[in-house]
Amino acid sequence: MSFNTEPGPEYTYREFRPTDGEIEGIDITHPIFGGTMEKDGAVVAYAGVNLIAEKHWAFFYIKDDNLRKTMWLMRLMRDSLAMLRKGGIKELYVLCDTRIPRATEFLKALKFAPMKVYDKPIDVMVYENMMGAKAWRMEL
Repeated sequence: MSFNTEPGPEYTYREFRPTDGEIEGIDITHPIFGGTMEKDGAVVAYAGVNLIAEKHWAFFYIKDDNLRKTMWLMRLMRDSLAMLRKGGIKELYVLCDTRIPRATEFLKALKFAPMKVYDKPIDVMVYENMMGAKAWRMEL
């Protein structure tokens, strides 16, 4: 499969809406931007960036296992990170839920690294505790 091959014509893309988080049972009420992928009118994936406590946090959700197999998705993520750099964002945080298969490999491939406990500000530790996942970070 090529980086240039999109998943297929049955998939459509649109701007992320806060209600898209309902698929995971998440209420998103803070500033965000991102994109959502639908298949046959149902949300199958989304990604974007939140601004929480003055830090930019990336979020990803993939429900459709067929999308996990596409190299195109990785290209889309890397292109998005490049746009964040151009937009002046210097660092990006993400929470890693190790219960999700291959989550750590995915984040490492995007150049995120787990944060060491001594490098975490208190707001990061509070967010980790609230969400039940560990913080990773990358410099853009």
